[in-house]
Amino acid sequence: MSDKIRIRNHRFYSSAAWQKVRVMKLQHNPLCEECERQGILNPGNEIDHIISITIRWDLRLSWDNLQTLCKPCHSRKTMEENKEAMNPKPIDQMARKLKDLLK
Repeated sequence: MSDKIRIRNHRFYSSAAWQKVRVMKLQHNPLCEECERQGILNPGNEIDHIISITIRWDLRLSWDNLQTLCKPCHSRKTMEENKEAMNPKPIDQMARKLKDLLK
């Protein structure tokens, strides 16, 4: 990730708009959505962009692109995304993944 994108992202996460949406999402869904999908009730404390703002900046404040996660689930997802970034998949596989995420 370039320094320019890193600075832009840092400014975004410090913005009043992000802080407001983050609090609203946590209030609306205080449980980890990944744990819920597995039948586990666990408090969430982090808001995740389902599709990274590095990939889709335009979705940075989109409610449908946000999910509440607990720290372990968010860390696991971030680690998987970082691995994928280091070992890019063919474009058709990435397109399928994005399509599935947008369902």
